[in-house]
Amino acid sequence: MEYNTNNIKNKNQKRKAALAMKNSIEALRFQTLWRLKKLGLIDEFHEENQDDNNILRQAVAEITEINELGLTLDLLSLKRMIDGIKQYLLLEPVEGKGDLQTSIVAFALGITKQEVVTENNVWSSWYLLKNKKILSLYYPSQQRNRVVDWVRNNGCNTSTYLGQPIVRLEHLYIMIKNAR
Repeated sequence: MEYNTNNIKNKNQKRKAALAMKNSIEALRFQTLWRLKKLGLIDEFHEENQDDNNILRQAVAEITEINELGLTLDLLSLKRMIDGIKQYLLLEPVEGKGDLQTSIVAFALGITKQEVVTENNVWSSWYLLKNKKILSLYYPSQQRNRVVDWVRNNGCNTSTYLGQPIVRLEHLYIMIKNAR
Protein backbone atom coordinates (compact mmCIF):
# COMPACT_ATOMS: atom_id res chain seq x y z
CA MET A 1 0.00 0.00 0.00
CA GLU A 2 2.90 2.36 0.73
CA TYR A 3 4.15 2.01 -2.84
CA ASN A 4 0.84 3.10 -4.36
CA THR A 5 0.56 6.25 -2.25
CA ASN A 6 4.08 7.27 -3.25
CA ASN A 7 3.19 6.79 -6.92
CA ILE A 8 0.06 8.87 -6.49
CA LYS A 9 2.04 11.63 -4.73
CA ASN A 10 4.63 11.62 -7.51
CA LYS A 11 1.93 11.83 -10.19
CA ASN A 12 0.24 14.69 -8.36
CA GLN A 13 3.54 16.55 -8.00
CA LYS A 14 4.34 16.08 -11.69
CA ARG A 15 0.87 17.23 -12.67
CA LYS A 16 1.16 20.32 -10.46
CA ALA A 17 4.58 21.13 -11.90
CA ALA A 18 3.29 20.74 -15.46
CA LEU A 19 0.28 22.94 -14.70
CA ALA A 20 2.51 25.58 -13.09
CA MET A 21 4.76 25.61 -16.15
CA LYS A 22 1.76 25.89 -18.48
CA ASN A 23 0.48 28.84 -16.43
CA SER A 24 3.91 30.50 -16.58
CA ILE A 25 4.07 30.11 -20.35
CA GLU A 26 0.60 31.60 -20.72
CA ALA A 27 1.54 34.46 -18.37
CA LEU A 28 4.63 35.25 -20.44
CA ARG A 29 2.65 35.17 -23.68
CA PHE A 30 -0.20 37.26 -22.30
CA GLN A 31 2.04 39.90 -20.70
CA THR A 32 4.15 40.22 -23.85
CA LEU A 33 1.24 40.56 -26.28
CA TRP A 34 -0.78 42.77 -23.94
CA ARG A 35 2.11 45.21 -23.55
CA LEU A 36 2.76 45.27 -27.32
CA LYS A 37 -0.93 46.09 -27.85
CA LYS A 38 -0.77 48.78 -25.16
CA LEU A 39 2.24 50.35 -26.91
CA GLY A 40 0.34 50.29 -30.21
CA LEU A 41 2.82 47.95 -31.91
CA ILE A 42 0.21 45.29 -32.63
CA ASP A 43 -3.57 45.32 -32.77
CA GLU A 44 -6.39 42.79 -32.69
CA PHE A 45 -6.31 42.36 -36.46
CA HIS A 46 -2.59 41.61 -36.51
CA GLU A 47 -2.85 39.10 -33.69
CA GLU A 48 -5.02 36.90 -35.87
CA ASN A 49 -2.93 37.49 -39.02
CA GLN A 50 0.64 37.06 -37.79
CA ASP A 51 2.10 37.30 -41.29
CA ASP A 52 1.04 40.97 -41.50
CA ASN A 53 3.11 42.17 -38.54
CA ASN A 54 6.84 41.50 -38.15
CA ILE A 55 6.80 42.57 -34.48
CA LEU A 56 4.07 40.08 -33.60
CA ARG A 57 5.75 37.32 -35.59
CA GLN A 58 9.07 38.00 -33.82
CA ALA A 59 7.41 38.11 -30.38
CA VAL A 60 5.69 34.77 -30.95
CA ALA A 61 8.95 33.25 -32.25
CA GLU A 62 10.86 34.52 -29.20
CA ILE A 63 8.23 33.22 -26.79
CA THR A 64 8.51 29.81 -28.48
CA GLU A 65 12.32 29.87 -28.16
CA ILE A 66 12.14 30.96 -24.54
CA ASN A 67 9.79 28.09 -23.74
CA GLU A 68 11.91 25.54 -25.62
CA LEU A 69 15.02 26.65 -23.74
CA GLY A 70 13.26 26.52 -20.36
CA LEU A 71 13.78 30.24 -19.72
CA THR A 72 10.16 31.18 -19.04
CA LEU A 73 10.51 31.30 -15.26
CA ASP A 74 13.84 33.13 -15.54
CA LEU A 75 12.28 35.88 -17.65
CA LEU A 76 9.27 36.23 -15.36
CA SER A 77 11.62 36.41 -12.34
CA LEU A 78 13.73 39.04 -14.07
CA LYS A 79 10.59 41.04 -14.86
CA ARG A 80 9.55 40.92 -11.18
CA MET A 81 13.03 42.09 -10.15
CA ILE A 82 13.03 44.99 -12.66
CA ASP A 83 9.46 45.96 -11.63
CA GLY A 84 10.51 45.98 -7.96
CA ILE A 85 13.49 48.20 -8.70
CA LYS A 86 11.24 50.55 -10.67
CA GLN A 87 8.67 50.65 -7.89
CA TYR A 88 10.95 51.05 -4.86
CA LEU A 89 14.00 52.85 -6.28
CA LEU A 90 12.33 54.62 -9.23
CA LEU A 91 15.14 53.40 -11.49
CA GLU A 92 15.09 51.67 -14.86
CA PRO A 93 17.84 49.97 -16.84
CA VAL A 94 19.75 52.32 -19.11
CA GLU A 95 18.22 52.58 -22.57
CA GLY A 96 20.21 51.16 -25.45
CA LYS A 97 22.69 49.16 -23.34
CA GLY A 98 22.83 45.53 -22.34
CA ASP A 99 22.46 42.14 -23.93
CA LEU A 100 18.68 42.04 -23.69
CA GLN A 101 18.25 45.10 -25.95
CA THR A 102 17.82 42.72 -28.87
CA SER A 103 14.75 40.99 -27.43
CA ILE A 104 11.23 42.13 -28.28
CA VAL A 105 9.94 40.05 -25.34
CA ALA A 106 12.33 41.76 -22.89
CA PHE A 107 11.23 45.11 -24.32
CA ALA A 108 7.54 44.21 -24.02
CA LEU A 109 7.98 43.02 -20.42
CA GLY A 110 9.68 46.31 -19.48
CA ILE A 111 13.05 44.68 -18.81
CA THR A 112 14.68 46.93 -21.43
CA LYS A 113 13.83 50.24 -23.03
CA GLN A 114 14.20 51.37 -26.61
CA GLU A 115 13.55 54.76 -28.07
CA VAL A 116 12.16 53.54 -31.37
CA VAL A 117 10.65 50.16 -32.18
CA THR A 118 9.62 49.47 -35.76
CA GLU A 119 9.02 46.42 -37.87
CA ASN A 120 12.54 46.89 -39.26
CA ASN A 121 14.34 46.36 -35.93
CA VAL A 122 16.72 43.40 -35.88
CA TRP A 123 15.94 41.04 -33.00
CA SER A 124 18.28 38.43 -31.64
CA SER A 125 17.73 34.77 -30.97
CA TRP A 126 17.36 33.49 -27.42
CA TYR A 127 19.53 30.55 -28.41
CA LEU A 128 22.40 33.02 -28.89
CA LEU A 129 21.56 34.90 -25.70
CA LYS A 130 21.50 31.72 -23.62
CA ASN A 131 24.86 30.62 -25.04
CA LYS A 132 26.41 33.84 -23.73
CA LYS A 133 25.83 32.46 -20.20
CA ILE A 134 26.13 35.89 -18.51
CA LEU A 135 23.89 38.66 -19.79
CA SER A 136 24.46 42.29 -18.88
CA LEU A 137 22.00 44.83 -17.56
CA TYR A 138 23.12 48.44 -17.07
CA TYR A 139 22.04 50.98 -14.47
CA PRO A 140 23.28 54.55 -13.99
CA SER A 141 26.71 54.53 -12.33
CA GLN A 142 25.62 56.62 -9.35
CA GLN A 143 22.67 54.31 -8.62
CA ARG A 144 24.00 50.86 -9.46
CA ASN A 145 25.04 50.06 -5.88
CA ARG A 146 21.55 50.93 -4.63
CA VAL A 147 20.13 48.55 -7.23
CA VAL A 148 22.50 45.77 -6.15
CA ASP A 149 21.63 46.29 -2.47
CA TRP A 150 17.90 46.18 -3.27
CA VAL A 151 18.32 42.99 -5.29
CA ARG A 152 20.27 41.31 -2.47
CA ASN A 153 17.76 42.37 0.17
CA ASN A 154 14.71 41.24 -1.77
CA GLY A 155 15.24 37.54 -2.21
CA CYS A 156 17.28 37.39 -5.39
CA ASN A 157 20.11 34.88 -5.53
CA THR A 158 23.24 36.99 -6.00
CA SER A 159 26.99 36.53 -6.15
CA THR A 160 29.93 38.19 -7.88
CA TYR A 161 31.91 37.40 -11.00
CA LEU A 162 35.17 39.25 -11.63
CA GLY A 163 34.10 41.82 -9.05
CA GLN A 164 30.75 42.47 -10.74
CA PRO A 165 27.44 41.63 -9.03
CA ILE A 166 25.46 38.84 -10.67
CA VAL A 167 21.86 37.76 -10.21
CA ARG A 168 21.60 34.00 -10.58
CA LEU A 169 18.36 32.77 -12.06
CA GLU A 170 17.58 29.14 -12.84
CA HIS A 171 19.29 29.09 -16.25
CA LEU A 172 20.60 32.64 -16.76
CA TYR A 173 23.05 34.91 -15.01
CA ILE A 174 22.43 38.65 -15.15
CA MET A 175 25.41 40.92 -14.49
CA ILE A 176 24.44 44.35 -13.16
CA LYS A 177 26.90 46.85 -14.62
CA ASN A 178 27.63 50.55 -14.37
CA ALA A 179 26.56 52.62 -17.34
CA ARG A 180 29.31 55.09 -18.09
